[in-house]
Formats: sequence, C-alpha cells, structure tokens
Amino acid sequence: MGRMLLAGLEHEALDRWLRGLRPQAWTRLTLTDKSALRTTVERARAQGYAYVEQELQEGLCSIAVPVRDGRGQIIAALNCGMPFRVEARSHALKKVLPALRSGARSIERSLLTGAGAVAAAARA
Repeated sequence: MGRMLLAGLEHEALDRWLRGLRPQAWTRLTLTDKSALRTTVERARAQGYAYVEQELQEGLCSIAVPVRDGRGQIIAALNCGMPFRVEARSHALKKVLPALRSGARSIERSLLTGAGAVAAAARA
C-alpha cells in the first residue's frame, strides 16, 4: 500500500522523500536500494497496482491499488495481504487485483456522489 501511495506523489515530492529515506531491511528480500525503490514506485504508477512479496514479513505478500479523488489524484489505497506460496503472484493478479480495482471504483464513485451531495446541500 505504501508504494501505491508513493506513486501518487509528484516526481519532486518523491525525490525529497527518497533523499530523506533511511531504508531498513525487514527481511532478506526487503528492497533497500533507493534507485530500485524509485523504479518500483514508477512501475506501480504506470501499471496502476503494486505487488510486494515477502519484503515486510517472510511468508507474506500483498497487492494494492489506488483510490483517486475527482481530480484523479491518489488519496488512499486498498490493499490485500495474503500468505506467500509459489503461485501467489499469479493468484493476486488474476483473482485479487480485479476485486481490489472494483472496490476502488466503488469508493471513487461514492466520493464523487458524496461530494456532489455536500456541494448541493451547501448551495441550498
């Protein structure tokens, strides 16, 4: 989820964040190289999801998608964590990712509807 939120930052803001980052390896698979992390965040931005495998905790993987506001800005992310297994990535992309995207679209629609309702009430 963190990488998806980072993908919503402007390039300059991401640069500042990376400059201040003091990476910590949580597992032997944790990505700690700042250049590689930037590449991973940019990939998440381009593909519209982030998948992480055993970087926070061995035996755990997760996939996240952005939730955007009416201007298209990432304001939140939906995440699903799952046990790692050999076919975890394939399962996440085929089964979990479509469900997360559907959930994000529902939230985005409700945000638009809610914002419109609030604005209409304010004008009344």
